[in-house]
Amino acid sequence: MTPTSPAEDTFAFIIHPIDIKRDVQRKYPFLGRVLSEGQINFFSRFWPPVYISEVTGITSASTGRTVRGWLLSVPYTPPTMISLPPEEVYRKIVSTGLKAEGLGAKILGLGAFTSVVGDGGITVAQRLKLPSAARGGRDDG
Repeated sequence: MTPTSPAEDTFAFIIHPIDIKRDVQRKYPFLGRVLSEGQINFFSRFWPPVYISEVTGITSASTGRTVRGWLLSVPYTPPTMISLPPEEVYRKIVSTGLKAEGLGAKILGLGAFTSVVGDGGITVAQRLKLPSAARGGRDDG
């Protein structure tokens, strides 16, 4: 993770696990092997946002500028997000957004279920400094 310059175009995109056991095993092989799916879902409530990767090599078709970003994960599956109080889910997504701000992201994308839980990203956007865009998981018609 290299520091960003003020002129650099940067973004972060928040994702979440779909198959929690498989996805945890990719990032944390030992934990994915020894913990059951139920245990992973339980412990995910106490797990911080997860840095997945840096994204480089993107060039904007409209401006020609190079863009850099990060994939971050909220450690909740969609069923976990549905089962928890919305405020708890908001706090985890906002915490992940704050991590994006710390990395230097200038815009935030809410992917898949993080964009539709609660009020479609409105509360998350109100609690962060960087602009966010909620997409995925819903029919925007």
